Amino acid sequence: MARGPKRHLKRLAAPKHWMLDKLGGVF
Repeated sequence: MARGPKRHLKRLAAPKHWMLDKLGGVF
């Protein structure tokens, strides 16, 4: 899951803040 975060972003079509939250460890 940590590998290829861009793929998940495209799948969920989530904004940039979503990626930051994942990297931050919020989710």
